[in-house]
Order: sequence, then C-alpha cells, then structure tokens
Amino acid sequence: MFRQLTHSAATSYFLFALVLFAGLAFLQRDGNALPFFYKDYPTYPVNGEKHFDRNSENLVLNRIDFAARDIPYPYHFHLWRSGPRQTGPAERQSDTGPFPDTALDQLHGAPYRSQIGVQAWFWAGLTEWLDIRDGSYQLQKALSVLFASLLAAVLLVWVRKNLGALPSLAGLAFLTLSTGMNLFAGSLYWSLWLFLLPLAVTCLLDMLGIRNRYVLFIATLPAFFVKFLAGYEFITVIVLAAMTPYAWDFFIRHSKAAAFRAAIVGASSIGAFLLSFLCYEWLFRADFGLSGIDHLLGRSQAWSVFQTLEDRGLTPGIQAAKLLTMNFIDLNGYGIPLGVCLLVIALALIHARNQLRAAEMGFLLFMLLGSTSWLFIQPGHLLFHPRYATLVFSLPFGLFAVGLLARLFEVRYRLKKAARALATP
Repeated sequence: MFRQLTHSAATSYFLFALVLFAGLAFLQRDGNALPFFYKDYPTYPVNGEKHFDRNSENLVLNRIDFAARDIPYPYHFHLWRSGPRQTGPAERQSDTGPFPDTALDQLHGAPYRSQIGVQAWFWAGLTEWLDIRDGSYQLQKALSVLFASLLAAVLLVWVRKNLGALPSLAGLAFLTLSTGMNLFAGSLYWSLWLFLLPLAVTCLLDMLGIRNRYVLFIATLPAFFVKFLAGYEFITVIVLAAMTPYAWDFFIRHSKAAAFRAAIVGASSIGAFLLSFLCYEWLFRADFGLSGIDHLLGRSQAWSVFQTLEDRGLTPGIQAAKLLTMNFIDLNGYGIPLGVCLLVIALALIHARNQLRAAEMGFLLFMLLGSTSWLFIQPGHLLFHPRYATLVFSLPFGLFAVGLLARLFEVRYRLKKAARALATP
C-alpha cells in the first residue's frame, strides 16, 4: 500500500510544503504582507490596520497568557475573554511570571462559551511545553503557518497525481497568494490547518488506494471531531471539501462507488458532530451548570440574517453588496488575489467551453456549492463578517477550480500542438 507513495510524490510533497511556507512567511512580513492592506468591516476602527480580526485572536492569546505565566486555568472552555482592559503585545512581551497589578483585568474575564476552543488548549499546552516567555508568540504563529503548509501540500500532491503537474503549480500559486491563506494561516484562533485536516486525510487515503469504508470512517472521524472542538464555523464547507477526491472519481471517472465513499465521509462528519456536541454539553454543564444546547441554539438564532443585521442598523441587501464588493470587486481593499482568480476562472471557462465536458462542469459546480454552502446555513454570519468569505472561497472551490482549469488549458495546448504537427508537411 505504502509503495504507492513513490519517491516522486514524497519529493513533491516536501517541495510544495517548503515553497508554500516560504511564500506565506514572505508575504506576511510587515513590508510585504498582503494582509496589512486589508480593512475589517465593521470593526476596522477598533482593530486598526495591523490587527486584522484581533478580537478573535485575543481569545487565544489571553488563554496562552495563563500558560506563559504559570497560572492554573480552571475551565474546560479554553477561549478567554479578558476584562475591560486588554493586555497588549508590549505587555505580553515584558511581563513574565505572575500577572502584574496593571494586568489584573485579564483574570477578571470569562471563558468564551460558544466553543470548547481546543486550538487554544493546544497552543497554550505547546507554550507551556516549550517554556515560551517572550510574549509575542511569533513562534506559535509560524508553527500555525507551517502546519497549514504541511497539510496543504498533501492536497497539492493529490492534484499533481490526478490532474497533472501544471494544475498542481497553479494550485500552489493560488494558495500562496489567496487572501484566505494569507489572512488566516498565521491565526492561532482559526488555526487553518484544522480546516485542512479532514480534506488532507481523504486525499491521502485516496492516493494510498484505501477504499475500505470502515477505515475511511475511522480515519476521518477524529479529523472532523478535532475540528469541531475548535469551533463550528463553516462546517458545511469543511465536510463538502473533504469529499473532493470522491467527487472527482464520481464526476470525472464515473465511479458509482465514489458516491458511497462520499456518503461515508458525510456519515463520519455527522458522527463527529454529535460526539463533539455531547462533549460540549457535558463540559458546559460542568463549567457553568447550564444547558450548552440551549446556548448554541440561541447563538445560531442570533446569526439569522434579519436579527443579526437589523439589530445593528444594517440591511441584508447592503451587506450582501458589501460582501461582493469587498471580496471580489475590490472596492474596499479586499480580495485582490481571490478576485483576480475568480475573474481568470470566468475567462477560462469562456475560453475552454469547447473542452469543458458536462462531468467537469459538474465537478466545478460541486466545488462552488461546497464553498457557498455556509452562506445558505448561516447567512448572517458571512454577511455581518464579509472578511470570512475570503476564507471559505479558498477551499474547496478556489484551489481545485484553478487546478482543473489549468488542466484544461494544458490539454488544449497539447491538442493544438499535435494538430500543428500533423498539419506540417
């Protein structure tokens, strides 16, 4: 089985991971970083230019502070909302050991109750294990980018194996430049590598030729479970993305068995969701003595379109227009790489319409459904936070659509080259 991972595949994996990590690290430096040109609506005045999504990130940084300062953490929910006064980066960098008097508000906060926050538990444990005391947490952020690069490299090897070398290079370029990866790969809160984990597992199983339904279920269950413990945002995108290898087999290779394997992945995600839900309920009652289910249902209802937006003096139509302009048309400084990629995809579809078969169009539509699915489940969430659209459109639609269209161009070029060779006397 493992012989199928050839030396060439292993070499490709390490090269993809290295180039992606180096590219993301280069772009995220102060002088080069695409993220620092982005605006965060509606909290941009609070976050400032260089603190994209700071409120979410502080939930993890506050929890890490407990580990960095050797303060026992008493809760099972590991995202921490601090008191009215936030601990800034300079204080984190200078303060070691117990909290100083000027930072006592940090202890007077409360855990964030909408998710267990296993990512914060992981980063806090890593901080304690490595005995990191500098307070800037740049090593953790670099590791987050590294983990995302290592898992994304698995996807690129799958693209290389199934679509070809040129599509894999196109996918590498997309991941390196896409706004979703650049904005969130270094985020400890989002821990983008957890988003990629289920898809990386299914791609690896597909490359290894593992088709057994029990192995598929058992392998994907913990991947989904860990991700759900880190938050329920965009779970439909994550689940449908994990079905990508089997969607490819179903649409392109006309394998009916692939539909069954995709159903197994769906069943595994449901099992992981229910298991994470039980853990959430149990830990919520242990920490707060209340029903966690009631809390989550209330949060879900709060993100309905009309209640979420109208309570804040916003209208769904205006926010939908902002989502489009901010992420695709780029009037507000969003979506430069993603907007260009989507435009290229549209032009490529027109250019390659004669080569695009119905099966390939079906695969593209499945990818598009995967990326837009969260908009149908929780529209208020994306409409109120348009910046997150750059994250969900990167996978699965962006990566695999770019790869597929690169393959179409490659095939078309070869056909033209062969035709010219035949026409030459």
